[in-house]
Amino acid sequence: MTWWEEFLRWMGIGRPRQPERPAAKAIPLPRPPEPQKQAAAGPGFSATAGDQIRPARTAGLDRARARLRDILTPSQPVVDLRAFAGRKQTLERLISAIEDQRLHVVLYGSRGMGKTSLLHVISQRAREARYHVFYGSCGIGTQFGDLFRSILSDIPLRFHTDFAGGQAEGGRVRSLAESLPDGDLTPRQVSDVLSKLTGTRIIIIIDEFDRSDPGEFRQSVADLIKSLSDRAARVQLLIAGVGSNLSELIEHIPSIQRNILGMQIPPMSAGEMNELLDIARQQIGLTFADEAASLITATAQGWPYAASLISHHAGLAALRRGTLDVSQEDVVTAIGEAAEEVGGRLPSTAIREIDYARAKIGDSSLASAAMTHIVCGGEFTARNLAAVTEAESTTAAGTAAIDQLASEGILLEARQDRFGKSYQFLDIAVPLYLWLATARDAYRGPGVARADTSSVQAHEA
Repeated sequence: MTWWEEFLRWMGIGRPRQPERPAAKAIPLPRPPEPQKQAAAGPGFSATAGDQIRPARTAGLDRARARLRDILTPSQPVVDLRAFAGRKQTLERLISAIEDQRLHVVLYGSRGMGKTSLLHVISQRAREARYHVFYGSCGIGTQFGDLFRSILSDIPLRFHTDFAGGQAEGGRVRSLAESLPDGDLTPRQVSDVLSKLTGTRIIIIIDEFDRSDPGEFRQSVADLIKSLSDRAARVQLLIAGVGSNLSELIEHIPSIQRNILGMQIPPMSAGEMNELLDIARQQIGLTFADEAASLITATAQGWPYAASLISHHAGLAALRRGTLDVSQEDVVTAIGEAAEEVGGRLPSTAIREIDYARAKIGDSSLASAAMTHIVCGGEFTARNLAAVTEAESTTAAGTAAIDQLASEGILLEARQDRFGKSYQFLDIAVPLYLWLATARDAYRGPGVARADTSSVQAHEA
């Protein structure tokens, strides 16, 4: 056969015609699975928005990471009783003041001492005892009438003696706000409504009280406390705010001083700090080396927010290493990350002023002032600073340090009375940043980059 004949045969040309066969019935084949998309390279979330852990070889670590987010919550108040550490005596005193003495209570102290967390815990304990708890928060320009009209709109009308039994109207639950007159409210009008409550006890929480404008609003709250107490109303106010003493939060104290209890929230003890780490062990599964636990306690200095922030970052540092064992190196890393986080909340001008002050004055005076702020709950005097630095009985050393810090704009004069001047930091985050930055540099050793001394010449120029 020639190549041409072979080609024709291969092409089927000249082949005898075959009879047509019926077309074969098509049988559907299963669709091959869609090829899975390759996950994008780089970091990703370890859990879904529904808090479900993604399947992975490190699922155990991811579960610990998820628990860490719920237990160590420096950016949010503690709302889970399992995560609440310490404050047993404070909580007992607060409950006794409300239950046994029928007092109105003012909680005060520096920011980060756990006041809001304590409010959440006392609210849960009160609800367990069938108290009704209602919450309001202050801000700049808060009006007395607006705040209490909002609070009373959450209180069912069925607790009012004049309206008992008429709680619903067209399926809608009626509130005490419906018994208020229109227009601006006076303390007397609010007291008239609240004094007629029956069948329950009510706690009204007013948070962030220090943010309210001094003057008329605070006077109205003081008048309401006086009226509620005089009429033995089944309502108590629990007020919380930043302040170094009671008079900053409630003015005109002489008229109501026998009706209120002022409770300053102190720094946590070393034992309470250890309780926080114990909770992390039990609820998260983290273990802290002795030197790691000691470093957290020494750095936090009784500041709950600082302890939670450092422990949170230290736990994450250990998990990144693929372990639940927190080492001293993890804590050193956490302190640096915490300092960077807090510093990121400050204006760039404040950071420049702090760097300049650290280079010119030195870390010792700045760290002492930061610690005095923590101990005193915010505002402090030269005598307070001298006591913290364990100076001699004279306050000369404290006065000199304060004058230097004030001249650099780190401290601002808060008030002056017959006892002398008191001072506060220009920003509430400054003392924490100073303390963490000083600790970071100290723990990292002499090779760490500290405040650039060139900033002194640049500043002075």
